[in-house]
Amino acid sequence: MHLLVLGGTWFVGHAIVKAAIDAGWEVTTFNRGTSDPFLEAARPVRGDRTRSEDIARLAAAGSWDAVVDTSGYVPANTLAVARALAPVSGYYVFMSSVSVYQDWPAKPLSEHSDVLYCSQDASPDYVTDTEDGPTQYGYQRPEARQRRSLRS
Repeated sequence: MHLLVLGGTWFVGHAIVKAAIDAGWEVTTFNRGTSDPFLEAARPVRGDRTRSEDIARLAAAGSWDAVVDTSGYVPANTLAVARALAPVSGYYVFMSSVSVYQDWPAKPLSEHSDVLYCSQDASPDYVTDTEDGPTQYGYQRPEARQRRSLRS
């Protein structure tokens, strides 16, 4: 099995890379190289997912049975990366967090919970999440952001 992990050196990405290596898979990671720890058994490809030339270089670096994307924050970028890797990957798995759910953190969640609406081509300036500082992660629609700030 040939696996590409976008991210792969921190949090859940590190766990995925380690489990794949332990299973005997050939693993490639794509990241900026700014986080530790790094698993020596993985083949690193350095680059920034927001730079189209880095994504093109990654696509040219091989083919994979599957891609696991643990580092997508902006829908337009995630879509562009998935499209660029489609010719060289069998499957593309995108991992998100509880921030995609409409009722987080006000209500308990399950896999059946409603998700927030966000256009698949939303760019970094779509809307910001300001709970922990301005980001484009999580609450990316104006009415959700407004509800969230009212709860604070």
